[in-house]
Amino acid sequence: MILEENYVASQISLLNMILEEKLLVGAPKADVPEIKVKRGGAIFRCPSGTTLEDDCIRLSDDPFNVPPTQDEEMDDQWLGVVLQSQGKGKNVLTCGHRYKHTNNGIGVCYTLYQGLDFQAPWRPCMGRPDSHDHEQFGLCQSGVSSMLTQDDGLVIGAPGSIYWRGVVFRSNISEQLGADKTWYKSPVPVADGSAGSQEPPVDIYAYLGYSVTSGIFDKTLERYYVSGAPRSQLTGEVIFFTKSSPDGSLRYVETQKFKGQKDFAAFGYSLLAVDVNGDK
Repeated sequence: MILEENYVASQISLLNMILEEKLLVGAPKADVPEIKVKRGGAIFRCPSGTTLEDDCIRLSDDPFNVPPTQDEEMDDQWLGVVLQSQGKGKNVLTCGHRYKHTNNGIGVCYTLYQGLDFQAPWRPCMGRPDSHDHEQFGLCQSGVSSMLTQDDGLVIGAPGSIYWRGVVFRSNISEQLGADKTWYKSPVPVADGSAGSQEPPVDIYAYLGYSVTSGIFDKTLERYYVSGAPRSQLTGEVIFFTKSSPDGSLRYVETQKFKGQKDFAAFGYSLLAVDVNGDK
């Protein structure tokens, strides 16, 4: 038994060392000939020190080798637009925001374990009102932005939701018993499925969810989920959300919104949380 345990442990350590020397590369417009998908997108695994094209290997196991069902359209889904590692020994995230299900452009994200085995698909707009296409969630394009947080949170931006107002979703990828798998979302108009009474933080055509990040930014030690809306108020805005358990929503306050200074500057187009003073 001791020998078996030591063998497993050594294999895990070896796997970590191997993965440290690899680079994952997204190719959103790559064809996937095995399943007859055009420009579906692909993920390549490459040695970090190589300059040779042939050294890169396309990931071809689940979910990348699964053909679309009758309800799915994967042509031009652009998988690999988002590609993020949660860190050493943890998960990998990739998204294709142009994925379609029943002719609705809802987008899809996948999480992989540290060994790049398939964990799960994530489609936060699935099952939401979509009969009026862009007026609801029928063109939400979830996965334009997305990230994994260190506490196993999954944040997905869906800027095409509700007249391109945009919505931010938050869930959890943990497989531990009791993990909260609720899809928390930023407030939307009540008619479009809002669970709470808070008004949406931005107007239509704002593109909320075009960028996302997360961090702990103040002495409350509460985790914030931050999203850019680059077309909001002409200048663009950035909104800070926190998770609210009672009604399944992400909450915000007006004093935690940043507004751009110049018209058409697309403020919030991209975001990055950094620890400038090294206190975390």
